[in-house]
Amino acid sequence: MSEQIKNTGKDKKTLLLFLAGWITLNLLQAAFTELAHDEAYYWVWSRAIDWGYIEHPPMVALFIKIGYALIPNEIGVRLMAIVFSALILYQVYIQLIMKDIWLYVAMVSSMLLFHIGGFFTAPDTPLFVFVGLYYLFLKEYLEKNTWQSTLVMTLIITAMMYSKYHGVLVLFFTILFNWRLLTRKTFWIIAITSALLFLPHVYWLFTEGKPGLEYALSGRFRDPLSFYQVFINFLLGQIAIAGPLIGIIVLYAAFAVKPTNPYQRTLKPIMIGILGFFFIWSFKGRTESNWTASAFIPMLVLAHQYISERKKLRKVVLWLAIPSVLIILAVRLQLMFYYVELPHRVDRHGEFDGWKEYAAQINKLAEGVPVITSGYQSASKLWFYGGKTTYAIHNPKRPSQFDLMNYGETLYDKKVLILMNYLLKSAGEIPTPLGTITYQWFDEYRDYTSVRLEPLVENNTYEAGTWVNFRIRIFPNEKWSIPASNETQNPAFITHIMREENGDGGFWNQYGVVIENEISHPEVVTTKVLMPDKPGEYKLWFVLANQDITIWRLLTDPVSIKVTEANKP
Repeated sequence: MSEQIKNTGKDKKTLLLFLAGWITLNLLQAAFTELAHDEAYYWVWSRAIDWGYIEHPPMVALFIKIGYALIPNEIGVRLMAIVFSALILYQVYIQLIMKDIWLYVAMVSSMLLFHIGGFFTAPDTPLFVFVGLYYLFLKEYLEKNTWQSTLVMTLIITAMMYSKYHGVLVLFFTILFNWRLLTRKTFWIIAITSALLFLPHVYWLFTEGKPGLEYALSGRFRDPLSFYQVFINFLLGQIAIAGPLIGIIVLYAAFAVKPTNPYQRTLKPIMIGILGFFFIWSFKGRTESNWTASAFIPMLVLAHQYISERKKLRKVVLWLAIPSVLIILAVRLQLMFYYVELPHRVDRHGEFDGWKEYAAQINKLAEGVPVITSGYQSASKLWFYGGKTTYAIHNPKRPSQFDLMNYGETLYDKKVLILMNYLLKSAGEIPTPLGTITYQWFDEYRDYTSVRLEPLVENNTYEAGTWVNFRIRIFPNEKWSIPASNETQNPAFITHIMREENGDGGFWNQYGVVIENEISHPEVVTTKVLMPDKPGEYKLWFVLANQDITIWRLLTDPVSIKVTEANKP
């Protein structure tokens, strides 16, 4: 690199001691904190490495695969995050112009995002790693347009894109504010080569990953937010992860600093671009605070520069770092030992504690019978802590990786234990550390996620409060038929869900037509739908479900209908 660390031996020792302490703290956190729901879910991904997964590229699964192969417990799941978080912090320090070590330590220690990323494993983990490397080597590529820097940038960009799709924003804003890069031959070599290396994932996305792609494009952001909601969810969220006490200062400093070299003049618009993009995007629906993680390395570099040049502001940050660190350590200890009872609305205890005992209870109850639970997160936690493959019921509102595992074929007609605290019509209960769990046995499990329904709609305008017949063509699975109602424990039936065109949620209609005769080839059945009393425009989905347990799936595209005023006699 053209700019080396210009600090004293004492400062370098301080940095190394800080990083050693950082790694130690995160190892302890990993050892004494059970996996978060999403961490367990990504661990399930790592059981079968592929070119992609239903919501993200495969790098997070590869990270977990490597760490878990070395240490098969929670530490292993988080090992790569722990190691690379220290590497990221070292990378950032290298990029500082003013090597103010104590200010740097104070800022990092006070920023919540770095604490979370220090041990928590998610797609943001590898993204943060490779984005950090990208920023580090971008400086060299901008200054030295060499074949060596071209190769390094190609590999880093490819890894960044295999980490999380948000990485494309970093590339977009780099090019937008450095458009002269388009005149470089090496730029096009990087672009074409990295795109070719990313093609296996693109192919997977449009073949195996269609459910996740459709959900990301149409299902995730259904309810636009008001400016007030955006302010609460996005702006305050950014301040919080930038530091419980110094967040406002860090954000202000990063925006207020005047770049002193071409590299900083590149970092600042990238930071502003990413934050601005997700601010605008958040009006479409709730966004996660960590989605802006790629902006936080430039933010730290720029804010450090601004604060280090102002003695009074520097002093304020150093003093605020003390209570900030104490607050963050208190939260981290709470996750490990749960030493304070918290109000229900802010209590995350159920996510980080009790799952080992819960999984042992379920294993004892199941006695080797396959277990199916109502959510992909709980299925993942049971799988990790119980040591046995667990399955998740399909959720039509949010598809998961379990939908791509085709477990319906492996469990068809087998005895299973289903755990669900709702929709079970006759069930037992068991007290657990996570509360009372409802369960039910099924001697002949039937899964209809591979069945397809096609509504044959000839009209879309109906009177309010009237019953309307709809014809539905059923395409059964090619390998097995839908059994007759008198031949199965849980007869299948067709029903529907309806909601207002611009409304939230929906209402479930318990009326449905039971499949009385076996269906082994495409057939048409007729079901009734009661039109709402309130005139308006609605969306209507038809559903294939089980009678005794509503294992259901939205198997049709929404049908748009218009409900008019009822004709008065």
